[in-house]
Amino acid sequence: MYKFRNIIMNITVILFWISLYVYVPILTPYSQDIGAGVQLIGMIIGSYGFTQMLVRIPIGVICDRTGKKKNFVIIGCALLFLSGLGLYLFKNPILVLVFRGLGGVAAGTWVSFTVLYTEYFKEDQSASSMGNILACNSFGNLLGVFFGGVISQSYGYASTFIVAFITAGLAFIISFFVYENPNYIKSDVSTKEVINIGLNKNVLIPSVLAIFMQAIIFSSMFGYSPAVNKLGGMTSFQLGLVSTFFLITKIGGSKISGVQLGAKYGFGKRISIGFTLIGIMTMFTVMSSSNPIFSYLVHAIGGCGYGIAISLLMSYIVSETEKGKKTIAMGFFQSIYGIGMFVGPVISGYFINWFSYGFNYMILTLLALICATYSFLFVKS
Repeated sequence: MYKFRNIIMNITVILFWISLYVYVPILTPYSQDIGAGVQLIGMIIGSYGFTQMLVRIPIGVICDRTGKKKNFVIIGCALLFLSGLGLYLFKNPILVLVFRGLGGVAAGTWVSFTVLYTEYFKEDQSASSMGNILACNSFGNLLGVFFGGVISQSYGYASTFIVAFITAGLAFIISFFVYENPNYIKSDVSTKEVINIGLNKNVLIPSVLAIFMQAIIFSSMFGYSPAVNKLGGMTSFQLGLVSTFFLITKIGGSKISGVQLGAKYGFGKRISIGFTLIGIMTMFTVMSSSNPIFSYLVHAIGGCGYGIAISLLMSYIVSETEKGKKTIAMGFFQSIYGIGMFVGPVISGYFINWFSYGFNYMILTLLALICATYSFLFVKS
């Protein structure tokens, strides 16, 4: 039973993230092709984070008050199906904005996946369980972006949206078999308590760091980097490979963050390593755009850093929050970092429009190094 429930959840998670990421490598160039300007593209990219920001805290509160997280797993898969279908049917920039935003609402249910999964493990295995589910997350991302690049190269951009709604439909069916503990302890928390949970330094500091991290990643790798690399001469298949190398090493980063690195370094130093590697990626993104091999290497470095940082920030919150409030804390964390996913690409769109891609990536590199320095000096174990 233990193995079966893990397998069901793992499959659901993988399909869920394939659906969300299969069109990520081509979303920016696709939006350009159907008439979206740089600033509207920033809004399309940012809508994914904006809608997550709105829904994740309410979802976390409802999950902890009712003890029912499986329902949101099912709802998330259903919304994801509608998002992929809408992107395929409507080739209008505004409707792309709407349906990508709907995908963000679906992604907002991820908070219920993560906490439900940690309940399959003992309390002292929180970091390990978080690493496992993030590895499934990354594997789904990886399959999505790789096959998205292959499929779009052969059949065009729109084919990736077909894959998106098919995989979401499969995830929806399988999600009905996800196991949920019927004896989960419910938590009748007030609005004041929700605010207090969010303002606790063990939740707030990782959340603020995650805002900057997601702003950097969604302004580069999951934002404008495909456009930069396309200008450098890369094909759709090569754009998919860039994302693939990023996500392969993200899986590795998630895995080593709590085990190999944990024995040698405290939380702050490990998070600092993650931000430094992300900064190396943004520093060399533009100059590597005309050399695919160099670009693969640069993004592999950034993916490892992202995997290290996000795993540590999430596991810290889960381990430092008391029972009955973990979903709210994770909902706050994932909602707050949605600010970075929204604001980052929008501001980057203005930087690119006013100055250049190079200027934007210089700012992102500076931001990554500031976060690395702060984590090293002030985040305690």
